[in-house]
Amino acid sequence: MVTPPDQQPSAIVQLPTKAEDSAAAGLESLAGQAPLLRVIDTMLELAVERIVVVTGEAIADAVRGVLTEHDAALQLVAVPEPATPMRFLAAGLEKVVREHPAGRWVLVHDLRQPLASVQVVDRVLARLRQGDPVVLPAQPVTDSVKAVDERGIVIATLDRSTLHAVQYPRGFAVSRLAQLLRSTVEPEVEDLDATVLARGPITLVDGDSEAFVGELPRDAPFLETLIATHRLS
Repeated sequence: MVTPPDQQPSAIVQLPTKAEDSAAAGLESLAGQAPLLRVIDTMLELAVERIVVVTGEAIADAVRGVLTEHDAALQLVAVPEPATPMRFLAAGLEKVVREHPAGRWVLVHDLRQPLASVQVVDRVLARLRQGDPVVLPAQPVTDSVKAVDERGIVIATLDRSTLHAVQYPRGFAVSRLAQLLRSTVEPEVEDLDATVLARGPITLVDGDSEAFVGELPRDAPFLETLIATHRLS
């Protein structure tokens, strides 16, 4: 059965805006595979055929070299300085709309969560197909959360029963993401989270308790331990 063009989701995978962070986070081997390719493979397992990778111009050639190792047809967008997460996302969406104007949905992934499971992606896509415009995977907060004053002194313990930690990939109706980007005009806004939370509506789906959000290469040993555990189970 052939999927209609408007039912075929696209994905945007953003690398960090700083060239040195991009190389460490996306291109250095993690358990034998670049994190960038690991994220791409997760998308491909669910037939997300249109994947746009966004990076800064300074590291574009290195990213292109890693992508040539992959059989999938991937689109690379290189953003000139000054590079910011919002400019990366806007450039990625522009490429998605240009290449796939009929598409209704787009996933936005972050390399800081390279172990996000196929099941999480499937849950996000399922709610997008039901008509929800913004879908975020999330997990309940289990750690104790403290409020502190300007001196760093604890002044309260927050009720964590109402708190969730948002994960990736995040799903958007293409039209809704374009609208959110147009409405985000404040130069100090570093990413889309504040705008999404302020403007809603948002649908949460179950995330992945093992989809650790890490900083690479610092957290590489821990992530590799998780990968090895999955292989043995």
